[in-house]
Amino acid sequence: MSEEKQEVQSGASTIRDEVLEPYFIGKDHYCYTVYENVTSSEPPNKTYVKSWGHFGKLDAALKSVAQMKVHKKKDFNSLQEYIKEWTNIQEEFNQKLSIII
Repeated sequence: MSEEKQEVQSGASTIRDEVLEPYFIGKDHYCYTVYENVTSSEPPNKTYVKSWGHFGKLDAALKSVAQMKVHKKKDFNSLQEYIKEWTNIQEEFNQKLSIII
């Protein structure tokens, strides 16, 4: 589901926040969908929206975003480094959410 210039379904709302970047979340009557704006590496470098998954609850969508942010960094020199990165992302999300609540 990665057509060029694909738009989020009409009738859906989007949740965008710097803590989620480069991802954002679409919400409709049925689920939360995690999306990413992706720019093609080949000319003419078009940007499109890639769908990463559908989730029944917001917390599941946020957990998915956190996991993908950790996985964007390809190499870790230790398990401790991986866990630290995971913890940092979760803390960033928690800080953002605690401000809202």
